[in-house]
Amino acid sequence: MGKHHQVMRVGGCAGIPFQLFVRWRLLGKIVHQQLQSFLDDNMIFEKFQYGFRKHHFTQTALLNVLETYMTAAFDTVDHAALIAHLELCAGIKGSTLDWFQSYFSIRSFFS
Repeated sequence: MGKHHQVMRVGGCAGIPFQLFVRWRLLGKIVHQQLQSFLDDNMIFEKFQYGFRKHHFTQTALLNVLETYMTAAFDTVDHAALIAHLELCAGIKGSTLDWFQSYFSIRSFFS
């Protein structure tokens, strides 16, 4: 058999001629790139969709979810009570306690 009749065994694709396999892979990549560009250019992706997107990683998705929940949980804490606890129980004083008070003053508290 010559080069043009090489048969490839790839995953579940046993018996596919090598050149046909390469063409399918190239076509798949071209279609993917064009579809990706179309979806990006027309802003069709959901804001928080991370799969199948460049520069959108599952780690980033996890951090965004964690930040959302932590922010929501943090904003329900009584900041005055937290400051008192930091000072009385944790021994935080001076400029460090002032920093926490300053930080909490720009946060909202929902009771």
